[in-house]
Amino acid sequence: MQNPWDHERGEAMMTSWKKGRLLKKVFDRRVISRNRGVSAPERPSGGPSLPLRFSAPMDRDLRYEIISAYGQVLEQCNSPVQNEAKLPYPKETIRRAIYEEVHENPDSTVRSTLEIAFAQLESFLPPQEYGTLQAFKRAVELAQQTASSGNPVDIIKSMRLLKEIDGAKAVSIGERISRKMRSRLAQIRSTGSSPADAGL
Repeated sequence: MQNPWDHERGEAMMTSWKKGRLLKKVFDRRVISRNRGVSAPERPSGGPSLPLRFSAPMDRDLRYEIISAYGQVLEQCNSPVQNEAKLPYPKETIRRAIYEEVHENPDSTVRSTLEIAFAQLESFLPPQEYGTLQAFKRAVELAQQTASSGNPVDIIKSMRLLKEIDGAKAVSIGERISRKMRSRLAQIRSTGSSPADAGL
């Protein structure tokens, strides 16, 4: 059975902590230089459960704060998938901030990093889906560990373990993440005239 952690993700699998460190460093510096000692805008209380909707371009300082906060989360990632509850803002808010930054500064030195970070938002999953993948991962690891003894009884136990888990659902989630990440990467690299044109 295919493990969803093993599928190819190409450049979208660039090391998260490097992307996060770079985003946080660059955008923290921009907030400080723009505000000159004035504190950055506050994050919405309640985290991802409070989606923000923007009919006009986002305030530049707020945009920098959102990207920097997201960069800090990426810096701490140690797995290809994460629970979206870890995000400092709702996905759509982060997506909008990155898109507007790329649109406003298309020649930015961190553009490729922003593009990958934009796509990687798709790897932050709702708690139920994240739980499904974590359970599958643990079951596969246990099955592999059990079978590694080479003992025929352990190999049979390992096969039973694999039959009991909902591997098809986990693989389906992994494949969907990969498709969405490719789609988002294409979206951010496209030349839309405004975030509205990109469906944001």
